[in-house]
Amino acid sequence: MSGLTKLDFVRATYWIGAFVDIAAAVQLLLPTGSTLLGFPGLRAPGAAGQPAVIAAVLMLGWAALLIWAHLRTRERRTVLAITLVVVVGLAAGNLALGATGAAGWSQLAPTLVIQAVLVALFGSSFAIARAAAIERGVA
Repeated sequence: MSGLTKLDFVRATYWIGAFVDIAAAVQLLLPTGSTLLGFPGLRAPGAAGQPAVIAAVLMLGWAALLIWAHLRTRERRTVLAITLVVVVGLAAGNLALGATGAAGWSQLAPTLVIQAVLVALFGSSFAIARAAAIERGVA
């Protein structure tokens, strides 16, 4: 990979993360039983759905953060590392759900696969952006 291609990979990672966050937010905002573009709704009716709405707003905020960070790939590379910590934490929570039997592994598998891909993307993108920053003397 040349320098330009490596930074393009990093920029793509920001956008992939933003897309995944937006897709998750849509899923959280849709009522249970509905679908939009293949995303099943998760929000329970009434006050019971409030945590899903809060989570969706946080996901949309994180998507905005990733898009903002992509504008200065090297300088805002720490956003990649912070996102990596968040994704690892979410995956650990899902693994705990499976290990305790609170959720079935077949139900968790698609999310765990996505999270594994995101860990690989964000981890490698952070390493690339960090190396590019060091190479250019960017703090």
